[in-house]
Amino acid sequence: SRGLRHRSCFVAQRAAQIIESERHQDLDEDLVAALDRFMIKGVKADPGCVAKIAAAEALDALDHLDPGPFRRGAACVQKEPAWGQPIDTAKGLRAVCALALARVGELDDLADLMADPEPTVRAAAARAVAGHAGIGGSALLRLKIALGDDEPAVTAEALGAMLVLAGDQALPLAVRALTTGEPALQDLAALAI
Repeated sequence: SRGLRHRSCFVAQRAAQIIESERHQDLDEDLVAALDRFMIKGVKADPGCVAKIAAAEALDALDHLDPGPFRRGAACVQKEPAWGQPIDTAKGLRAVCALALARVGELDDLADLMADPEPTVRAAAARAVAGHAGIGGSALLRLKIALGDDEPAVTAEALGAMLVLAGDQALPLAVRALTTGEPALQDLAALAI
């Protein structure tokens, strides 16, 4: 647990990974504290969000039930300098938190993440619905498929998730994507089927 309190994000990242691999259930509150501390300190303390992502992954692997840390992680945006426009390095954290929020049954939060500016987060939210959200998730996925996405891979991910949840009942959606979608979506829909 001392490693989680270290000022270096890389030391904290490694400590979280060890806690996860050794299944130290008794250290989940220390993981929450590390996640929160690195979110407050931002890019100067945790460039690339490595400590935050490792802490969230460990919490999820340890089946942490409180959605609070995952909600805070799902809301985290961390813009870092890059050539041209700054990039958001917290998209990986939001994707991890999407999976965790689905596991604890927080479908409303997944709806928000399906509208995230980053395609990787939107796709992770669709996968999360398929993996954990049950029957209520099919309505959310149907809406995402009907609205489409600027990124065809996100719509295809939602379609694949819908096929997992609804099976044969989702085939008309897949057929519609094959016949009326744009070429990139048609290819991805065929793969999803």
